[in-house]
Amino acid sequence: VDVPADTSALRDDPRFADVWTGRPLLSVIVPALNESASLGRTLACVRRAVGVEIILADGGSRDATREIGAQAGATVLTTAGGRAAQQSEGAAAARGRHLLFLHADTLLPDGYAELIRHALDQPATVAGAFRFRTDGCGAALRLVEWGANVRSALFQWPYGDQGLFMEKRVFDELGGFAPLPIMEDYELVRRLRRRGPVVTLGEAAITSARRWLRRGVLDTTVRNLVMVAG
Repeated sequence: VDVPADTSALRDDPRFADVWTGRPLLSVIVPALNESASLGRTLACVRRAVGVEIILADGGSRDATREIGAQAGATVLTTAGGRAAQQSEGAAAARGRHLLFLHADTLLPDGYAELIRHALDQPATVAGAFRFRTDGCGAALRLVEWGANVRSALFQWPYGDQGLFMEKRVFDELGGFAPLPIMEDYELVRRLRRRGPVVTLGEAAITSARRWLRRGVLDTTVRNLVMVAG
């Protein structure tokens, strides 16, 4: 940059978004596999914010998942199978300073982008997530939500269905997601906690209860606990 006029070339460069808007670009990375039933609602929710790019990391869907992503304005990647690989490839393509890893059946709260930016503006905060809630009914699911939120807030151990966010710099320095077939979010948060505080915001992200309804609340909870123990 030699003269003021030269800065016009930087206005569309996401690396300099802070200069013009004071708002760092947020990259929302959505791993998906045959998620056409729920993806449209999720992406519509994401698009309500400004200063956001959407990256759909598709693991080989055979339904309309990729088409729905493209229609929503997402950058659609065809990635290796497995959610860890999908999210890591999505993060590698991300242009934003901040990353949000979002499941395809999770709806974000209003103002989510500014909530994330405000949280990551705090120097001590390494990463964060939203409070956990499902769209199902019944006392058993309320108990699941309560337990998840106690774990997340008290022990600083949120899971991926709460929308994990962090700076791209931190994600890259930690080496991203480990190449695990399952529980990749649990393992990443374990490393994040060693680096500093992982906060849980008061606003809730709403996740589909389909997994608990399909397998049963007790069976799903026991499976989760067994995997954590393993």
